[in-house]
Order: sequence, then C-alpha cells, then structure tokens
Amino acid sequence: MSNEIHIVIVTGQPLANLIPILERPPHTVILLVSGDMEQASVSFKNLIQRLLPETEVRTFYGLPSTNMEHIQEWILNKLEELPAEVPRTVNLTGGTKLMTLALYQILQDKRSQFIYLNIQSSCIETLYPEMSIRTIPSLINLETYLKAMDKTYRKALSDDPEWCQKSDERWAITKEFVQLSTKKVDVLRAFNQIMAQAHDRKNNTEQPRTFNAGFRPLMDFIRKCSTAQLIDLDEAAGRFYIKNDAVRHYLSGGWLEEYCWQIAKTLNFENLACGVRFTDDIDRKKDIGNELDLMVVHNNRMLVIECKSGRIDIDGNDSEIIYKLDSIASHAGGLNCDRLLVSAQELDHQTAENRQVYSSARAQAAGIENCAGADLLNLKDRLQKWRDGKGLRKA
Repeated sequence: MSNEIHIVIVTGQPLANLIPILERPPHTVILLVSGDMEQASVSFKNLIQRLLPETEVRTFYGLPSTNMEHIQEWILNKLEELPAEVPRTVNLTGGTKLMTLALYQILQDKRSQFIYLNIQSSCIETLYPEMSIRTIPSLINLETYLKAMDKTYRKALSDDPEWCQKSDERWAITKEFVQLSTKKVDVLRAFNQIMAQAHDRKNNTEQPRTFNAGFRPLMDFIRKCSTAQLIDLDEAAGRFYIKNDAVRHYLSGGWLEEYCWQIAKTLNFENLACGVRFTDDIDRKKDIGNELDLMVVHNNRMLVIECKSGRIDIDGNDSEIIYKLDSIASHAGGLNCDRLLVSAQELDHQTAENRQVYSSARAQAAGIENCAGADLLNLKDRLQKWRDGKGLRKA
C-alpha cells in the first residue's frame, strides 16, 4: 500500500474509479459526491472497505453539478486541509466535464498526478505531470464486478460439480442439437413442439411425450436421446418419458446454454458461469432476483449471453427479449458490459401476414450482437475475438 491520497468523483459507473484504486492501493481515498450520487457513494465506500480494509475512505458530500465558480470554490474548501506533502492521484474518469475541469485546475501543480481509465483499451493514461500509458492487470472477478454494480452473486448451475459432470456426459447430444440448428431446422422445430406438450405441474408428474414416428430424421434424433439415457423410449407406441426435471430443462432449451458454456470453457476465461442468479442490493428485503444464461468476466470486462433455443417469433416478442437482455446487462454490467444473444434459429423471420421482421437489426440497435442459426458453429471464434479485445462483430 502506498502513502498517497487517491481522489475520485463518484459516478454511476463505479469500475471507472475502482480499478485504479485496486491497481495501486492508496493510504486514503477521497470521494467527492454530488447530490445525485449520495446512494452510489455509500455502496462504493462499503465496497472499497470490503476489498481494502486498511485503506481509509473519506466522503465529501455536496459537490455542485453546475456553475464552474461554485464547483471550484467547493473543491478548494473541501480539499484545502489535505497535507501538501502527500502525493495525490486524481482520477478524472468520473463526473461531468465541469467537475473534472475544475478539479484539474484547482489541484494542478500541487503534487498531483492526473489519470484517466480507458477500460476498453485496458489501460490507464497518466495525463499530468508527464503523459504515459500503462496496461491494467486483471483485477476484477465476477463477484466483485456484480457487487460494484450493487448486485450480489448468489449461485450458478456451473457451481455444482455434478451439473458440470452431467454437462460433459451429454456433450455429444448437445452437439447433435447444434447440428439440427444449423442443418435440420425442421427437425429441431418438431422436437421443440414435442417438448412444449403439457407438463403436469400440479401433480409434478411427467406426462408421456408423443411424436410422429414416420418423420424419420426426428425418430433418429429421439433414438439418440434414448441412447444418451435422457428419455425412456416406447418406440412402438410413439411416445417417450423424460427422466427428470433437470433433463426436461436440458431438452427444452438448456442444451443451448450448455453448448455456449462448453465452448467458452475451452477459451480459459478468468471467470465463467452458466445459469447465474444474482440479487439487487438496493432493496434487499424484496429479494429482487435476476438470472442470466452465461456471464463472463475477463480482463476487467464483462460479457453476458442470453440463449434462445426456439423460434423468437413464437417463444416471445422479439422486442421484449431484446429489452430484457439490454436492461439486465445494463444494470449488472454497466458501460463495460457487452451483450450477445445466442439463438438456435435465425433471428430474422417472416410473420403469418408475410411481413419481414429484422430482429437482428433491432438487437444491434440496442448494442446487442447475435450468434444465430448456422453461425453457432462460429461461436468459439466470436468469443475468442471478444477475449482478445477485438469485439463480437461477425468477420
């Protein structure tokens, strides 16, 4: 720990302030807080004290949001008591332009070093007294990332070793599902219709699923599911029984989540979780929970992935699906979070009235990339590009 003072303007994007503090833990952190950031400052202070218990955190409330003269006067009054001989690092990443300009003007030439975090380029730029750029090491894990965004990580399917083992065991059938998505969409749709048959939730009993044994490609796939011991097949009667709830979830679309997870595992991400559940810290009594199919944190950046195995025009309104992903990702990941919608079937579709719907363009307008249909075979390349800082866009 250094003996310096680290000064930040509290912002709604806390990682911008947190990462430089973690990189070089200071003796003291000074939080400058405007009126609309008071709640955020409490959460941020608690997070720093949790991660760096030996660092002192001081909070100054009342930073004006407008009027340059008032902002400068406030900074002078609040910071004049700081010891002149102690070096200071001033983070100019947060706050409005007026706030950062006032802070720079007041503290320049007072043993202050001014920095700016460029998280997309994974670097910290020193702006004064001498300009330089240094690469940021990986400092944030999934739990810390969520906590910085006022969220608490609860659990993930992939936390369970038994689930991971089952996923490995059915990897072969998962790849069969992907083959259906890319080459035999009619078979996938027929199987999805079978899985949509009613489940007796009241009595929690699995009803037999009936199918057309004359549709040979579908029959071949059902036999593979039986060989993989996912179902009990009565071929003569044209029906099968699902083994348990976990298998039903898998056959009803969980296979796509597992495909993404299995592919992502090969890329050695720093943090990877499948079937993630987290809650909101702002109102803990209400226990507001959210779930995402996959979450990745790598090199201080987050990627969230939502999977849809059915037809997006049947399983739900495409705009609602896109809005949900955008909303949850924004609250859980902030500006440093990328989004990917993975669909077993193409996003663009035609309605019953022969109207063409371009869901892929709608997703992209919301900042969401997609990997759909035949492009599933390119998922590993897409994720590897993101890992290497080259984005998610198709080549």
